Amino acid sequence: MAIEKLDSGFQCINGIAFSTDQSLYVNETVTGLIYRYRWKEGRIVGSRETFGNVNEPNRPPAFRGPDGMAFDVNGQLYVAVYAQGDVTILKKDGGVIGRIPTPGNQPTNVCFGLPGQKKIYVTEYELGHLECFDVDAEGLLLWS
Repeated sequence: MAIEKLDSGFQCINGIAFSTDQSLYVNETVTGLIYRYRWKEGRIVGSRETFGNVNEPNRPPAFRGPDGMAFDVNGQLYVAVYAQGDVTILKKDGGVIGRIPTPGNQPTNVCFGLPGQKKIYVTEYELGHLECFDVDAEGLLLWS
């Protein structure tokens, strides 16, 4: 097994996810940015693209940013945003489509429920909770 460096120059890379078209998405906690890499046959094709940003622009400057993330079957990306107290949902073009507030301010990861369920499960560090929220779609299968 070999290790291959795919890219560099980031400020605290945290979460990764593959989309419905098999693109690789990577987030950068310090900036709030989500990046996309085109993926083909197990390799990156082309250069890094900026996809979107999950940090709420109207908040005062403070440390916050994306952590765990997962796609639904419709291609929307759900991102736990640490120290912002929400799961931000990005549509296919990278724009923010919604935010699901969490009871605590430090959500760290998100995953979808079983096939047939339209639920996300969120780990939240500040209160030590596992939270469940109803959503509009099922999660993208991670394997088949």
